Amino acid sequence: MGLLQDPATGETRIGITEDDVRKAFDTFTPVLQTGASDDELEQLTRHVLAAVSADIPGPGAGAVTKDDHEPWLREIKSEINWRRWRAYRKMLSKQGRSGRVLERLDKFTDDVLDLAGNPERPGRWNRRGLIIGDVQSGKTQNYLALINKAADAGYRLVIILSGNTEYLRRQTHERVDEGFIGRDTRRVGMPKGAVLSKDVHIGVGKIDQDVANATSLTTVLMDYLQATKNGINVPLPSSSSGPLVFVLKKNKFVLDAVNGWARGQSNSQGSIDLPVLLLDDESDYASVNTNEAEEPTAINGAIRKILSTFTRSSYVAITATPFANIFIDYEASGIVETDGEEVEDLFPEDYIYPLEAPSNYVGIRATFGTEEEDQPVSVQYLTDAQQWIPVKHKKTQPVGSLPESLKEAVSPGFSSGLG
Repeated sequence: MGLLQDPATGETRIGITEDDVRKAFDTFTPVLQTGASDDELEQLTRHVLAAVSADIPGPGAGAVTKDDHEPWLREIKSEINWRRWRAYRKMLSKQGRSGRVLERLDKFTDDVLDLAGNPERPGRWNRRGLIIGDVQSGKTQNYLALINKAADAGYRLVIILSGNTEYLRRQTHERVDEGFIGRDTRRVGMPKGAVLSKDVHIGVGKIDQDVANATSLTTVLMDYLQATKNGINVPLPSSSSGPLVFVLKKNKFVLDAVNGWARGQSNSQGSIDLPVLLLDDESDYASVNTNEAEEPTAINGAIRKILSTFTRSSYVAITATPFANIFIDYEASGIVETDGEEVEDLFPEDYIYPLEAPSNYVGIRATFGTEEEDQPVSVQYLTDAQQWIPVKHKKTQPVGSLPESLKEAVSPGFSSGLG
C-alpha cells in the first residue's frame, strides 16, 4: 500500500489505475514470498484495487435547500483549526480509504456543516435537515466526519440518537469512541482489578492525543440512566473546553432524563445559550410523530423538547428510507411548554441532502439493476418456494427440505439435504 500513497499527504494517490496496483504487487510480492497461489494473489489485487480506486459522486440532483439559507463556512473556513477533522481523516486513510473518498468526504462535510448552521451566530435559531444514504453504505463514517468538523467549528454539545436497543447504542458508541472521543469509554466502570493497558487512547486519540478531550456522559457499557445512577455528571462545556457528547437510544425514559439534565443546566429563562448538534440515526424509526399534533408521541416530543432548550440547535436526521420524514406536517408544532412556547416538529425544512454511496458499494442496485437500465434486470421469479414454506405460515412451521432454487443460489454444487 505504501507504493500507492502520496508521500506528501500519506493518503492513497488520487487517480490510481489498475496498472498501478498490479505494478505495486509485481514489485512487492517477490520480497514477501508469501507462498500464495496465483488465484489468491489475484483476489487480493482486486480487493486492493476496489479500495484504493473507490470514489463517491457528489450529491444527487435531488439536493434541496431552503431559499433563505445564507452560506457562512467558505468565508471563515481558513480561520478554523480543523484539528479534529485532520485526525479523523488520517485515521480513515490508515484504514485504507482511498484518497478520492477522503476528498469527497471533505466536500460532503463542508456542505452539510454549512447547511447545519454557524454555531457562532448569535441569537435564537434552529435548523432542521435530512441526509439520505443507502443501507450500510458508510453513513456512520459520514456523520462521524461531520461531528468532528462541527466540534472544530464551535458546536459544544453533540447528541447522537443511535436506535432503540442497547445493542445498537453500544455498537454506535464504539464507533464514536474511535472516531470522535479518541478514548475507550468501556474502561469507565470496569471492575477493580481488571487488566487494562496503560494507554486509554484509541482511534483519533492515537493520531492526536490533544483531540481526545471530549467529555462523554455515556459510555459503551453505560447508557445515560446507568451513568447518572453511578454519579457521573459534568457541567456544560465552555467555549474553550472540549465538546460534550451523548450517545443515546430512543427510549422515553432516557430522553426524559436528558431533558431533565438540560433543564437543570438552563438559565432563568429556561434555555441554554449553547450550540447543540443532534444527529438522529435511522430517523424514520420512532422519531416521527404518529399521533395528533396536539399530543405527539413520547420519543418525538422528547427530541423536540431537548432541541427547544437550546438557543441554537441543529437537528440532522439520517436515514435510508426517508418517506416518513418528508411527510411530516411542516406546519405542526403541538408541544406547549410551561411558558406557553410551541415547539416545531422535525420536518426537514432547511435542507434534504442525498448522500451517494461509494463506487465499490454493493447494494440492491448493483445486485438487481434498475428498470431504467438497458440490460435486463437480474430478477428471477421463483415457483418452488411456496412448496417449501407457504407465504402464510406459523412460526412453528416445520422445514423438511430446501427448494432447489435456494440450493442453486447458495451453491451451484450443493446437492445434500438439510444435513
